[in-house]
Amino acid sequence: MAKNLIIFDIDGTVTESEDHHLIAFEYALQKMGIQDINTNWASYEHITDRHVLSVNFERQFNEEISLSDIKICESLIMEKLNLMPSVAQKPNAATFVENLWNHDDWDIAFATGSLYRPAIKKLEEGEIKHKPSIVISSNEIDSREGLISAAIDAAKKLNHVTHYQSILSCGDGLWDLKTALNSGIHFLAVGTHHKTELLSAGAAHHIDDWTGITPKHLDGYITPEMATHK
Repeated sequence: MAKNLIIFDIDGTVTESEDHHLIAFEYALQKMGIQDINTNWASYEHITDRHVLSVNFERQFNEEISLSDIKICESLIMEKLNLMPSVAQKPNAATFVENLWNHDDWDIAFATGSLYRPAIKKLEEGEIKHKPSIVISSNEIDSREGLISAAIDAAKKLNHVTHYQSILSCGDGLWDLKTALNSGIHFLAVGTHHKTELLSAGAAHHIDDWTGITPKHLDGYITPEMATHK
């Protein structure tokens, strides 16, 4: 039985899909009739597709968003992604994740602000090994903290675990660092796009990509003074 859990963000963390996502997401909102989209992502309370869609939808139409509207947005995102080049993995991400699946000390989950079908598509195109039940998306969850909590629960259910000794979240954005701090779990910053901001904001550990990273490195990203038991 694994004693630790690693939770991956997707866009910019295990796949090179940030631009794909933003282009497809903005396309979907425009096709839904939403004008003057607020693209200052840092201004939102939650950086998830559901929340950003909800805020812009309510401003445009003066009514709350429904699950039907979210499904329409999801389908439009897929429509645009299907016209774009396939998503590539972050360097060595597929090999690293594959090795984790075969490692006794670590369980795996994914928590993404993306909607579900696009998230699965990106993992498949990046050849990132996953199971649908541990890919947690924002279709029904507004907050990043909610995504992390649901990912922990999904991993426990799949692996028949009651608690984890340590939980490590991996992400590429300031919102990922904030979420880890709010959730009381360890954090590994990934990527170069937000590297300076992440380190300035207090990220204790950072990698540019997964090149040369193996499961044995993960213990080094567990900050001793922040023991997690969830």
